[in-house]
Amino acid sequence: MKKILLILFALIVSISTVSALSYVELMKYDPLPAQAGEYVDVWIKFLNKGNTDLEHAFLRFKPSYPFSLDPTEEAERDLGKLKEGQFSIQKYKIRIDPNAIEGENPIYFEYKECVGCVWTEINPIINIIEAHTDFEIVVQELGKEGTSIAIANIGKNPANSITIKIPKQQDIE
Repeated sequence: MKKILLILFALIVSISTVSALSYVELMKYDPLPAQAGEYVDVWIKFLNKGNTDLEHAFLRFKPSYPFSLDPTEEAERDLGKLKEGQFSIQKYKIRIDPNAIEGENPIYFEYKECVGCVWTEINPIINIIEAHTDFEIVVQELGKEGTSIAIANIGKNPANSITIKIPKQQDIE
């Protein structure tokens, strides 16, 4: 009986020690800030900071509103063996719902350090802005010399460029 308790105690201690071997963080995301209705690339770093090798490290994305995984991506990744001090950087292509709330939104990932280990959750923050920009167009002057048009950005976000195409009119030369 003592032998079983001793083995059980050693197993519990080794499991709790393993959980202190890793450091997982959001390295970066692009674009910054992310835009509702668009994709964002997210880089997650998994670091073995312990003094022993991790035989099989795993990382997975947990879908939660407003984030979903691009269909070409795999949510769960087997990082393989990570030696002492070694790290793995994983890039995920994430879709943001067009109706996402502007501001700081948590994104959820889980990791574990071995095949039989328990998943540990991390939830870094992604800053989202509305992608909607709107314009108001007014004809200011119409004459023989030309036409003057005013364009005002009435949306919440800046515009990088505007393209205007005016088709040829029959009565206007």
